[in-house]
This record gives sequence, structure tokens and C-alpha cells, in this order.
Amino acid sequence: ELVNEYTKYADFNYKAFLSTVSEEASVLEVLALLGRKISTFLSESIGYENMRVLYRAYLTKSAFNTMPAISYNRELYRLLSEVLEKGIRKDELREDIPVEDLAKHLIMAIRGIAFEWCIRYPDFDLERQISDHFKILLYGLRK
Repeated sequence: ELVNEYTKYADFNYKAFLSTVSEEASVLEVLALLGRKISTFLSESIGYENMRVLYRAYLTKSAFNTMPAISYNRELYRLLSEVLEKGIRKDELREDIPVEDLAKHLIMAIRGIAFEWCIRYPDFDLERQISDHFKILLYGLRK
């Protein structure tokens, strides 16, 4: 239940954040800002120790595997898809990859970097690594 609540709270937080971003910002800027927001939430609201517990539970295939945090129906996938669709409409992003796939890849990147943070803590700057990785990933999306 606690995982469900944190997932809902996180997604609400991300949605609220996106509503404050200027319509004039490029989609690549919006995605980079969202990546920073997510990294801050993970490190400050959830924390390293709780992330380790969650990853351990996910990897041992416990009951957590049915939780919304890892569901493709999670609000975060929808939010990312909306941002990516806007990028396509604004002619900023390529059109040949479905936005649902792009959203999945962005979240896989975040999960992978968060896992790396867990195994390299405290010698790993989560915010910088997500920011750097998003720049690399997003550059490949430019039209």
C-alpha cells in the first residue's frame, strides 16, 4: 500500500510540475527538466535505502510486481507520451517510433540509472547521471 501511495504521489507531483512548464519550452527541454524532477523525487522523497528495498523486492519477484509502480498503465507513461506527442506535433521529434515505445525507453533509462545509483551509492550523482543520460538519449530523438 505504501508503494502504491508513493507511486500516486510521485505521478501527481510530476503532472503538477509539467503544468508549470512554459508552453514555449522545447519538448527536449521539458523532458530534461522532468528527468531532473524525477531524480530529485527519487533521491529526496524516496531515498536510497527505500529504493534498494524496492529493487530487491522487484528482483525477487515478490508481490510488489503487481504494483502500479511497474505497470505500463502508470500515469507517468501517459504523461511522457503526451509530452512526446506534443514534440511530434511541434515537429521537434521524429515520427517513426511510437510514442508509447519512446516513453517506455525513457522510463527504462531512469530505472537503469536508479539501479546503478543503488549499487554505486554514495559515489554516484543520480541527478547528474539522469540529466547526462537524458541528453544522450534525447539527442537521438531530434529530427
